[in-house]
Amino acid sequence: MGTVPIRSYFLNCPRRYGATLPAPCTVSPVHALQRKAGGRDLHLSLTRVSAAIAIAIVQIALAVSLAALVFPGDLSVALPRAMGAFLLGSLIATAFIGWRSSFPGMMAGAQDTSAVLLAAIVASAATGLTDADLVPTLLVLVAVTTAVTGAALLLAGTFRLGNTVRYLPSTVVSGFMAATGWLLVRGALGVLVDHDLGLDDLDTFFTWAELKLWLPGAALALLITIGTFRGWHPAFVSVALVASIGLFYAAAAAFSSVDAVEANGWLLGPF
Repeated sequence: MGTVPIRSYFLNCPRRYGATLPAPCTVSPVHALQRKAGGRDLHLSLTRVSAAIAIAIVQIALAVSLAALVFPGDLSVALPRAMGAFLLGSLIATAFIGWRSSFPGMMAGAQDTSAVLLAAIVASAATGLTDADLVPTLLVLVAVTTAVTGAALLLAGTFRLGNTVRYLPSTVVSGFMAATGWLLVRGALGVLVDHDLGLDDLDTFFTWAELKLWLPGAALALLITIGTFRGWHPAFVSVALVASIGLFYAAAAAFSSVDAVEANGWLLGPF
């Protein structure tokens, strides 16, 4: 079998074949292809692992955030169980869709627009419930709503009804997206300041007591939005989330304590 010259970008090529940089070394074509294939496999494996870690970080943050959105304020007594349910649901959905989807690269998880609608349903259903009935009733409501929604989507897919969405007026779709976007922003700010926001709260919303609670979160949201629209590295969102959490606890350790920041409303707890 003949040989072909391969430039010494293989790091161990000079040692293995006695070549001296920058002179090329000579290897067999089969060995060269094996080395290249091995490098591609390693790169592909690292890419998949890093993508899985990035997706996991985003899904965990999204599940916890949406649970806090659905159970804010006085309903936060149900938040610990809700976060567990949201995390478990995200795990099952992500694993199942990744395993069974006919489209490569598909993923699933907690949905923000559905969470906005669910938050309105939960807030309405919580009216008049006693403390003993509040948590089990709301969790069953979330489970039944999820099951009914999943069954409806399954039937729509089974009977190939997806094309019917083309009959929806664009004004209706745009209005729905705008409304859910506003409710998401309002709900997220409410979670940050730990109370529901209304027009009567504008006079205190820009005071330092509340400004210090929502301004860092708004800055992180703006940074993630800019990075997403500018097409920064795919792992940027995950890195930004992890870095912001690390920075938060570093600042807490340097200037205060975890118990103090929890007492001042910086954390979701205590539960």
